[in-house]
Amino acid sequence: MPMDKRNPKLRQSMAEIALALPGVFEEIKWGGWVYKVVGRGGTKKTSSRTGGAKMLCYIVDGKNHGWHCQFKMPGTPEEGRAAEVVKQYQWVEQHPWKTLGPSGWIVARPRDARQMKILASMLAESRALLPTYEEEAAAGEDASTSETTTAKTSSGSTGGSTVARRIDSVMREAAAKGWQHLDPDAEAFDA
Repeated sequence: MPMDKRNPKLRQSMAEIALALPGVFEEIKWGGWVYKVVGRGGTKKTSSRTGGAKMLCYIVDGKNHGWHCQFKMPGTPEEGRAAEVVKQYQWVEQHPWKTLGPSGWIVARPRDARQMKILASMLAESRALLPTYEEEAAAGEDASTSETTTAKTSSGSTGGSTVARRIDSVMREAAAKGWQHLDPDAEAFDA
């Protein structure tokens, strides 16, 4: 059953999805909630020069649209994953800002448990685009010291793209920490 677009449980559910991803923290900023991936050394300050935190998503209550989540997907509105999800789901659209929309940012307005599950997987994909500096360093060490990883990757048995491998890595790490997809019959969606 769809939730009221202004129901606070809707924002809370989106927040729980974002915070369950590895290295994500929350800030209240710009009239909404910003979710970021920690930077170098666990810093929560944003600075591209010093390896600061990177923005994962922004959850806000729009005047006419209710609660929605804005985030970046791989690709552009014309091609790639961003284009796929915009075409596939009625409740997802290209970001309206001229600076964000063309670079793959989308706006998702989930209203039920099924859509929340889909949002969770899309946010995991988005999180995979933002490895922390420690994750990047570990990935670099793994790639240079493991010939089997390279062989599997080149043969395609572990996934063809870097993004797909990163998504798998983030999902495995989140699952190891106890994260799981939302239950479509959860009470939060019965309001």
